[in-house]
Amino acid sequence: MNLKKVISILALTTLVAGCGGNLTAEKLYDRGVERAEQGDYKAAVSDYSKALEKEPENAAEVYTNRANAQFESGNHEAAIADYNKAIELDPELADAYFNRGFARYKTLDPQGAIEDYNKAIELDPDLLQAYGNRGVARMEVGNFQEAIADYTEVLKRQPQMAPMYYNRALARFQSDDRSGALEDLNEAARLFEEQGNSQAHLQVKAAIEQLEQL
Repeated sequence: MNLKKVISILALTTLVAGCGGNLTAEKLYDRGVERAEQGDYKAAVSDYSKALEKEPENAAEVYTNRANAQFESGNHEAAIADYNKAIELDPELADAYFNRGFARYKTLDPQGAIEDYNKAIELDPDLLQAYGNRGVARMEVGNFQEAIADYTEVLKRQPQMAPMYYNRALARFQSDDRSGALEDLNEAARLFEEQGNSQAHLQVKAAIEQLEQL
């Protein structure tokens, strides 16, 4: 899953040559966004850092975007530190909690991830990715029934999300609900085939065969 980027730009500026010393915080931020979109996360981090030195009004967003770039570069601890700063500046920033939750999960802190997803959902009940990710983290700590509830909530709103059926099947199997797991696996297989994802379809069909033999 690609990390959700927080981008609120009125107009993207063109890339400007030079070290950025004479650029405004806004232009540095915009260039950082462009560089991140191009996959140049190291340069994006540099631009966001220079923008922060100029004390921009949107500092919380800049910290969040720098955290996103840090995460994409594999610097998960640095990303968490930036999300912490963004949340300190704007405690209502749902995306920062969501993204920090993902970073915490990647640093083997599923309980911390759950807490962040809880807050993200509290702030933005329509953030479906938070429900799905919280389900994964809840499975990690053995809360299979709560994970099932999260996947079910996603499927109520987006019934075509095949991976959610697959994830719920795993949680149901862990909850000793073999028939429910098979039902979800069959629906996942149908949707993956319908959506043209042949590799996932074959993997789910193999899982169905294994489960039917148990």
